[in-house]
Amino acid sequence: LLPGMEPEEETNFEAEYDDGSSLGMAMGHKQVDDISEELCDGLPDTALRILAGLAEYLEPGMTPPVLAAAAVRALLLVPLEQDAEQLFQDIFARSRKVREMVVTGQIPVDFLRGVTQYPASSVTLRRMLARYESTDHARTCDLVEDFLVGELCEEGHSDQVILQHVLTRHLVLWMRSGGAAGGSKLGARAFQGIPENETVQRLRKVGEKLFEVSFLSQGGFVESEEPSSSSSCPWSDGSLDPGLLAKVPQTEDALALVRKILLKHLLSPSARETKDFVGVVHELARLWPLGRWSQCRDTKLIGEAFSWLTSCCRGLATLPGVGDLAGHQPPEHWKLERTAGPALDGAMLVGLGSRRQAEELLFNMMTDLEIWRLPPSELLTPWVPSQVLAAHVTAQCKELEDRQLALVDDARENLEEISRLNAVVAQLTSRLEATDARSNQCMQK
Repeated sequence: LLPGMEPEEETNFEAEYDDGSSLGMAMGHKQVDDISEELCDGLPDTALRILAGLAEYLEPGMTPPVLAAAAVRALLLVPLEQDAEQLFQDIFARSRKVREMVVTGQIPVDFLRGVTQYPASSVTLRRMLARYESTDHARTCDLVEDFLVGELCEEGHSDQVILQHVLTRHLVLWMRSGGAAGGSKLGARAFQGIPENETVQRLRKVGEKLFEVSFLSQGGFVESEEPSSSSSCPWSDGSLDPGLLAKVPQTEDALALVRKILLKHLLSPSARETKDFVGVVHELARLWPLGRWSQCRDTKLIGEAFSWLTSCCRGLATLPGVGDLAGHQPPEHWKLERTAGPALDGAMLVGLGSRRQAEELLFNMMTDLEIWRLPPSELLTPWVPSQVLAAHVTAQCKELEDRQLALVDDARENLEEISRLNAVVAQLTSRLEATDARSNQCMQK
């Protein structure tokens, strides 16, 4: 069974449907036996045309669900598409057969636009998307772009039924592969050997849109939803390209996931085995803006990033001389260095680049972090540029000075308000005394 093709009973929405068996009894009518699905599928065109002539006399709420599905098919044959769509909307929520006919293509998928309020519409679309590998690529793009992203994303049930489903993970990877065989596992790695054409370009573009709307629902595509899956993280093995992170919604929850992905997966040294690798620091600087670190307020994430940059500074300090002639160390040496302690291999950090450039890049990245949020004990390290600490201390002093000036202004305004109120009280008191005096005079007279 393909992921996403699970029967509707497994979606826990069955309680929202009514198959019509109790409807007649509730309205005081006898229950009417329905036709079988085999008979519905095998009806010849002549019988369907006769049924189409009777369709206008059918009461949708009283018609058995399979017979009603056959009536929709008959109206499409005549063709009376508008009447067929109206009948489809009336029976969609209680007719399993009519939903199955959308999946098999007997009923136009455009009819789903009128029933998006029902969770069954998400189940139906998910079952259609589950056939992405055997379906025409343009049709798959239409289903994702026009229906999932364009229509159903506004409905809450689409998140639970489709976006959180493992099918979405497979679909994003497959689209980023350009529709390559095995693309649902290889992702962007499979795209490298495919000649790019118009269809492939559209698949990848629509895959970006699906990635954007499902990023939070899929938990950043970090862990597989399949319990038995032993596949590595798609960010670590290159199945998802880092450029996709630029498409992530600009919300704090989404950006927090991006930062975790950058620190734990994209900056992993396991993939740094290319001969012309420019260096860990230069690669880190290329990906760094994706995390929007200047907007980060999470102390834990700031601490992890600060620790990473501190380890890089320590690694650069171990290079002899200017360090640019140290040469490129093999990845095995990097792994040994990383497991031996917090220091990183300086030559691997620099790569084919310059040590001075690496130091400048690290300095610029540190200025994006609000390290003043960290406990003072974490800042007591010789591997942080003193200018960074001095700048943040100065910034704190400036911030405290601004706060003090604001408090002074508030105090001055409060004193002026108090003076004004005192004047009003004095004026009211004088009037009250004058009134009391006139009252006493009246009493004496």
